[in-house]
Amino acid sequence: MFKSIIRMTLGILLIGQLGAQTQGEIIRESSVRATLSHLASDALMGRDTPSPGLESAATWIENEFRKAGLKPLPGLHGFRHHYAKPGWALKGSDVELTVRAGRTTVILKPGRDVRVFSNVKMVDAEDAPLTRGRRRRGEPRPAARIIEVGTDSPLWRAAEGERKILKSRWGGGGVVLLVREGLLPAGELVGDLHLPAPRAVELDLVNVVGWLPGRSRKDEYVMLSAHYDHIGLKANTGDDVIANGADDDASGTTAVVELAKSLGARAVAPARSLLFVCFSGEEKGLLGSAAFAASPPVPLERIVADVNIEMIGRPREGKRMAAWLTGEDFSDFKDYAARAFKRAGVKLVTFGMARQLFRQSDNWSLAAKGVVAHSISAGSLHKDYHRVTDEVKKIDLEHMTRIIGALRELALELGNAKESPQYNEKGKAVLNRRQRRR
Repeated sequence: MFKSIIRMTLGILLIGQLGAQTQGEIIRESSVRATLSHLASDALMGRDTPSPGLESAATWIENEFRKAGLKPLPGLHGFRHHYAKPGWALKGSDVELTVRAGRTTVILKPGRDVRVFSNVKMVDAEDAPLTRGRRRRGEPRPAARIIEVGTDSPLWRAAEGERKILKSRWGGGGVVLLVREGLLPAGELVGDLHLPAPRAVELDLVNVVGWLPGRSRKDEYVMLSAHYDHIGLKANTGDDVIANGADDDASGTTAVVELAKSLGARAVAPARSLLFVCFSGEEKGLLGSAAFAASPPVPLERIVADVNIEMIGRPREGKRMAAWLTGEDFSDFKDYAARAFKRAGVKLVTFGMARQLFRQSDNWSLAAKGVVAHSISAGSLHKDYHRVTDEVKKIDLEHMTRIIGALRELALELGNAKESPQYNEKGKAVLNRRQRRR
């Protein structure tokens, strides 16, 4: 009899622990604001892949995962999933430039007066045309585009010393040089320009991965993911050159971090394990998620679903407290999401480009390998998309906080469900077409 009473008591306690939220589990707007503000701050310089700002973001996310009580996966270097890509090492002072306008000639000193911002080839040119700022439509391509900047400009600071860039996704815009303000003569510019070829290097890039072991099905995983990179600096002539990427996708990364804090604070873990993954290189062609899928730290067949989070901070008009899925009609994943979101007071709505965008975010790297993976958004491709104006002040924090709360419910729904989401015939057809093209 005493054993029965003990079992009943333990059962009641377990139900209570599974249901009610503790103070540490509650998703708070103040915490969302603080996390988002850090990830989208000017200090991280737009989180380009690769860049010092991206590395700083990775280190910060690692520390947040550690404080949240997450564990590194066995076989990884701490919370880091490494992958390599070919790149260039570019020295800002590797330039010789003499400019002329009319009868005025100015010899610019490398590193002090002029720096290289972008270049992927050797250039040797005399009396070559040079363009100030943006090249106008119809103009012939110049030997270089010159942007005049102050020494406090993020562009100028980024071009100091040696910087590394991806080999495959750079160079289409030609050579961009930075010149200190006040040095160039007035009028149309021509110049003698010498640029050595950049040095080929192998880039070490990282995804940040944390693990919350499951209660009873530890070898089954629900994945919560987002990309923590953005597009870095925009070589324009305005005062603001940092593409902060507050919505794209500091909002999604904030969700992953806040979910780690909340779910890590639970007294009882979900039945399945949870993976918290922040990808780099999404803006350069889904590089981080593709590397994760090609060399997964856990067997892909053990990942029951990937909940990928993209741009949840800027709701469409009339769509506050609502979210939508990419490829929603490809699987029964939406049924799990609808149940979970309803508990959190969030509507699941449709979006016109949802099917097209299924293949445009990191979920696709997992889906292409057979994992049920969808991206969840709670906004639209607004006018600030990939512009320097995508900033924290434009985020609807109340809306975003509610969405993260709904994502928490979805993580628990998937983490405790007896069944797993499955692709339907329409979804299988999409994946089969992908397989035939490979």
